Amino acid sequence: MVSISNTSYHYYTRTSVLYPLYFEHMFGYNKKRGDSMLRDRGNIKWTSLMLPEHVEELKKLWSENEKEPMPILDEQELMELNQKCKIAYDQQQTVLITVHEDGVRKTLEGTIKKMDQHQQLIHLTTSEGIHKIPYQRLIYIEI
Repeated sequence: MVSISNTSYHYYTRTSVLYPLYFEHMFGYNKKRGDSMLRDRGNIKWTSLMLPEHVEELKKLWSENEKEPMPILDEQELMELNQKCKIAYDQQQTVLITVHEDGVRKTLEGTIKKMDQHQQLIHLTTSEGIHKIPYQRLIYIEI
């Protein structure tokens, strides 16, 4: 009789206390919280079975998802950008220009050397050289 109660007690302890703790630790599932999704490592667990070409393609897809679209500026913001460009060009002040390039915002610091109205370009002189920035790619200018 004692051995049956010990066995059932041990079995009870294993199934109701230890097993759920183990299950929660390994799979991220908790009945009390009502989790229905298991914690998953995503594609990490499959990369050892993939060809290198497949891994490269997945990385390209992930990087494309991280790209942000070009913000649409209204007329007032465009006028403000134009005024700041003219002031910085006339006074040859150092500016911080934020540009949208390949889905990523890029900030450049320098002076405006030339404003080409015909080709719609700003020639910005930085420590790295001269950058030709199209007006359509401008997001923000700080003097």
